[in-house]
Amino acid sequence: MGEDSINVEAVDLSGKIRHYQYEYVEARSGTFSSILKDNEHAKLLKKFNHLPFPNSGSVGALVKGLPIICGGVYFPKLCIGFDPWNNSWFKHATTQVTRFLSAGDTIKGKKIIVVGGYTEDGPTNTTEIVYADGRVSFGEELPLGLMSHCAVAINETTVFIAGGIDADHELLNRAFIYDVVNGNLEEVAPMPHKRAAHVCGLIRKKDGNEYKEAVVVAGGFGETAGAFPYVDVYVLHNGAWVPGPELDAPAIGASAVQVNDSFIVVGGENSNMIHELHVDRWQWVERKETLKAPRSMMVAMAVSKSLLKEIHEDPPPPSTRVFVGNDDFGYKVIDFETGEECPVPEFTRDPIDGGIGMVFKGNPWVCGGFQSEESEFGHCYEYDSEEDKWIDGRFRLTNERDYAKAVKIGEDAWWIVGGSNAALDFPAETECLERNRYDVVVSRECPTLPFGGVKSHCAIQVNETTTFIAGGNNADLEVKDSAWLYDWSAEEWTEVGPLPEFGRRGHSCGMSYIPGTDERAIVVAGGITSDGDATATTIFLSLDTLEWSEGPDLPYLVNTASCTNLDDKSFIIFGGRVDHGAENDFILRFDPAGGENEDEGVWIEETSTLVGPALAPIVLNVPHDFGVACSSTSS
Repeated sequence: MGEDSINVEAVDLSGKIRHYQYEYVEARSGTFSSILKDNEHAKLLKKFNHLPFPNSGSVGALVKGLPIICGGVYFPKLCIGFDPWNNSWFKHATTQVTRFLSAGDTIKGKKIIVVGGYTEDGPTNTTEIVYADGRVSFGEELPLGLMSHCAVAINETTVFIAGGIDADHELLNRAFIYDVVNGNLEEVAPMPHKRAAHVCGLIRKKDGNEYKEAVVVAGGFGETAGAFPYVDVYVLHNGAWVPGPELDAPAIGASAVQVNDSFIVVGGENSNMIHELHVDRWQWVERKETLKAPRSMMVAMAVSKSLLKEIHEDPPPPSTRVFVGNDDFGYKVIDFETGEECPVPEFTRDPIDGGIGMVFKGNPWVCGGFQSEESEFGHCYEYDSEEDKWIDGRFRLTNERDYAKAVKIGEDAWWIVGGSNAALDFPAETECLERNRYDVVVSRECPTLPFGGVKSHCAIQVNETTTFIAGGNNADLEVKDSAWLYDWSAEEWTEVGPLPEFGRRGHSCGMSYIPGTDERAIVVAGGITSDGDATATTIFLSLDTLEWSEGPDLPYLVNTASCTNLDDKSFIIFGGRVDHGAENDFILRFDPAGGENEDEGVWIEETSTLVGPALAPIVLNVPHDFGVACSSTSS
């Protein structure tokens, strides 16, 4: 099998793979280079830096799009991550148990579950969860120690575990389903074949008019000598094992990479081949691409083309373009750097009041709100930027909501919080929307609000793992002064309220700095107070101390506006109402370095305006290349 290696190899499979265009391989043997001499990304592929040490028998997965590798023969408690901007590996975390020949997968793309593995005391029955921020915690214990088994995520919370070797060096055919989020571990029917050093992958196969999912277990070695071609398939909807198409080549110590509705098997002992399970034809297909040399007990991951482009490049600057407007007066895109404004076609349906905005694959979506005086509206519409028109989003919110908030919590992932429905219920339950690997927007339950249901509140993403929610009014029209942080990694709420002096509804929240300091802070501005009065006051919550302080007043008594951040300090408010009067079309930007003394902070009214006056307009950050037929408004 060769000696353990620090080399890294990348294989371009872009001719076949639609969403995941590359594998990322931690090598056991072979050389580091692109296998496609004429590929336009060959130079990029060669830029991957070597691992900091030789290794094999690790677990690898993507966490927030970046490769993380845990355990292995030489550093069995260490997790390392790859930094594409500096083309270097860094220490990400330290597990509490040494692990070699363990198994695992990513959960929600935000954490890795590491299962079993060989320790100094033999195979372990422990599991550990490695989070995006480097924290590590124990999960549920298996009923026995395992090593050389396989594990694959079958949905956003659950992994399937099968086979391996126990403490008595016996081959196993036992299988388990482990819900990492809820902590439920269930043993299911055993595999038809005992095996170890195998792979497992998730497939999606059409059965009549329905798609059925199953786990395919392939390769490894069994109780008989020689090649082990048998493939076992666990059908998830009925818990039955059925035979799968046999492998034409041995795959001991190979790696599996999920690809669309199926997966590929990479390498294996004495093998440099790549095999793909073709679901429709129900057979294995040998890919024309190969590894440069045989590899086994390595890690393979599918990574995006954007990761490769970021290697040796500076992170791209944030987009300065904002999609803003409402259904009454229309939408446009404003570029706050160039002054360009790009018109957007009119919304062709009945206007939506109090809806929420999201962006999926670069396209704005508008969901929820009232579409007429008689009915609450939960449907979604999408603006197709390529076709330059509004289309049906073919999706409906689980709970109908108006004046809710949508917070971006990941790439193509949004958290829908608060709002009320036609029955004037204020649900404390929330939902998350995201595009799954089948390119379909799906909904799932997300954390329940600990302070009850509210509307006209504010909610923003503070950093990669933390969301802030504050104020609003409940079903009894009580204006709330509550303020909370939710930590997605720890899955826990922290109260940081009450808001100083009074509760607020219809206020705005964003990120900036406390004037005259380098302290990042949450900014809360304007709104209607608990006494029913409009306010122009601004307050800051320091992220360093979690203490509140006062800021510069808004130039108007602004409420029921919308807001966004262009970067970590440029907080902008759009539209809304002044006091209890008419709606407005102005745009206000907070400058923490402005003011007469340059350290007081100041609100600046922009020259650009909305298409027309708007309460709670839709405001969305969109990519640099978004928008057509732009014209400059700058003189």
